[in-house]
Amino acid sequence: MNWIRSTLTDDNGRFDVAYVSLFGVMGAVIGAIGVMCVLSAFAFYRCVPVVRETVALVTCSYDPQPLGIAIGAACGGFATALGALAGYMLATRPPRPAAPVQQPSPVNIQMQPQTPPPPADGPEAIAILQPPAKLADPPKAPRKRRR
Repeated sequence: MNWIRSTLTDDNGRFDVAYVSLFGVMGAVIGAIGVMCVLSAFAFYRCVPVVRETVALVTCSYDPQPLGIAIGAACGGFATALGALAGYMLATRPPRPAAPVQQPSPVNIQMQPQTPPPPADGPEAIAILQPPAKLADPPKAPRKRRR
């Protein structure tokens, strides 16, 4: 339960009304959505078709649109309350000091002189374009005969 206390308190460890009310609104929305889903399932399960003079007044067919609209309205109300609490917290809290930015230490870079590439024409270029010559096999030592 320590994580709940840490989410409901501010930096000094005191309970904050904005956080507490946010959790209250969130619990109400989750509870309302749960009640709506349970009541919708119960009503569909207990439905009895009503027919009067060849006109069906209640058909007992499930339509998910009203439940979806109700859940969307509950979530929209939660978003409105969340926006109001965010505005309240923005208006009543002093700004936190910015974290100090550590400047990178200066680095001494010395450039080494670069040698220019060889020219593209002349004997050096021809030697570069030719495949390397195959090295000769090392000389073999004479074999001794066995008697």
